[in-house]
Amino acid sequence: MSRLVDAVVEQAGLRPDAVEGADLVFGTGAVRHVLSLGLDKHDRFAFGWTVRALDTELSPVLAGFGGIGVEIWRPDRSPLGGYSYPVPAARQPLDAATLADLVEYAPAAVGFVQDRADLGGILLADGDVHRGPVWAALPPNTAAARLAKAVILARSAGDGPLEEQALRMLAEQGDRDITWVPGEPYLFRDAVGDWARKYAKVVGVDLSDLTRKRRRR
Repeated sequence: MSRLVDAVVEQAGLRPDAVEGADLVFGTGAVRHVLSLGLDKHDRFAFGWTVRALDTELSPVLAGFGGIGVEIWRPDRSPLGGYSYPVPAARQPLDAATLADLVEYAPAAVGFVQDRADLGGILLADGDVHRGPVWAALPPNTAAARLAKAVILARSAGDGPLEEQALRMLAEQGDRDITWVPGEPYLFRDAVGDWARKYAKVVGVDLSDLTRKRRRR
């Protein structure tokens, strides 16, 4: 794997601030981007790469819940399909298609999020956030978890505008029924509360206002 890491860094012209195993880390501030390389579980001659933007302080605390961050996606133009690329033979360069993908998409992906406020705003988006050729993937079924994480981020950073935005979103969408079981209502605010209750066990941020049960109208 170290040979593959070296090939990606050198041939794609990437300049990570740190290399941690198979992870290339970009940024030294409040938000870091991590480009992770991994061998295919079913084909040892193939590998893939993903990028996540993570809050440096809070992600380790919430590691069991995926941290606080977003995954950055790109179009799948990999030579093997399914975001899979051939591992180069010893002393051979990356193939042209693999290198082209890295050169086109990696720089945009590892610089996607500007700071904590930007990350919080992305977490509250109602759909994927596109910037250039890449995007932050934000599935609708993660909205409640993302809102709770945005509140944690805002309160930890003392970001009043972000907290206000998150609580306004909760007030506006709280009574929306997101149930997947017919006849058993499950409101958006209940989902936020359930996630906040889990997060509150590991993070030192007051989330009691999110976990408080409210009467349904």
